[in-house]
Amino acid sequence: MAGRDGHACLRAGRAHARPADGLPARTRRDHPTRPPPRSPRRRHSPTPADQPVDPPPSDAHHGASNAVDRRGGTRPRGNDRQALLGKPPPGHGRGGDGRARRRRHDHPRPIRRARTARCLPSALHVHPIRHHLRRVRPDPTQRDRRAGAGPAARATLSRSPAPPPRPPPRLARLTRPRSAHVPTPPSYPSAHGLLNEQNVVITAAAGTGIGFALARRCIEEGANVLISDVHERRLGEAADRIEAETGRRPRTQICDVTSEDDVRALVAAGIEQLGHIDVWMNNAGLGGNAPIVEMTDDAWAKVLDITLTGTFRCLRAVLPHMYERGSGAVVNNASVLGWRAQELQSHYAAAKAGVMALTRCAAMEAAAHNVRINAVSPSLAMHPFLAKVTPDGLLEELEAREAFGRAAEPWEVANVMVMLASDYTTYMTGEVVAVSSQHA
Repeated sequence: MAGRDGHACLRAGRAHARPADGLPARTRRDHPTRPPPRSPRRRHSPTPADQPVDPPPSDAHHGASNAVDRRGGTRPRGNDRQALLGKPPPGHGRGGDGRARRRRHDHPRPIRRARTARCLPSALHVHPIRHHLRRVRPDPTQRDRRAGAGPAARATLSRSPAPPPRPPPRLARLTRPRSAHVPTPPSYPSAHGLLNEQNVVITAAAGTGIGFALARRCIEEGANVLISDVHERRLGEAADRIEAETGRRPRTQICDVTSEDDVRALVAAGIEQLGHIDVWMNNAGLGGNAPIVEMTDDAWAKVLDITLTGTFRCLRAVLPHMYERGSGAVVNNASVLGWRAQELQSHYAAAKAGVMALTRCAAMEAAAHNVRINAVSPSLAMHPFLAKVTPDGLLEELEAREAFGRAAEPWEVANVMVMLASDYTTYMTGEVVAVSSQHA
């Protein structure tokens, strides 16, 4: 049925042909919309892999028909380009599945011109990009930095002045350039009534430093305060100063936190004089400078007994009273040395790190009774006692570490402790808040 009307499937014999008058008009050969018939395509016969490729004959471009080649055969007619080029090499014209590719065009493809890369002038030697910097080939004109300089270079270097020696690491902090303007402490804050009618007890060292500033700030915020100290004279002088500055005199009680009896007496005095205890401030602490190899057992035990065990004794004594009332807040005074290492401070840093851990663990137990326990971690709060027991060079170094270039005022630390005791932090417990302008 080749050349007849109808679909290609009918002409191939894969279906029963219908009469010519039963076929649609678009399937007739003379229909105007039907494309012209295609010329048969030529397929290349595969060439065995071991058969050599014949070169094209020298006179193949003359176009003579049925000419006899050198082997006695005939060349095909027309413009058979493959005949002009010779037999294809093995595997030519095959796809991935082994079938020969079909050529879609009879005309030859245009010759592609090779693109010339644009080379930009570079004043520097550019290394090729590799997967790692270590794989970049070094410039042969440059010697290895680990190799020594040559004789000429050594002669040149010997004539140049030697650089000044670098200062030791500790002195480097003291000699580093600092800004001409060193920030001064802000003005003293006004009262905001954060502890109105709250009953606050401050343990130990209320006569100086952070303890004294804390007692004053609590009274200024409207709290009823009872302060304690191991020194009776210093405790009385502190009460007189607070009364002169605020117009209200705090209650006092002698207490040594290393004594269990004194601690229980302080809790009883707070309940008796104030009615109940809402806030308990643990401010006990003792430091000092001592290398480990020269530190005695007594020196180690004394620092830990006052700083860590004293805080534990106070918690053990006051928590039953707060559990019974179903409310309360405890604020412990830790130190940034519990996080950051510093020489000659092993005993003090170990004690303050223990205060941090004690704060977190005790807070988990007290949460069931609606009692919050938090801590502050100041870095450097300057007060007369600290300036007396610390060398001047070390104080300058510690101040240079601070981002503000100065030590904190004691009342700046007391402000954070007051905040943790107020109702503004009712959801905070077991937290250690850093009062510092340096990295921990």
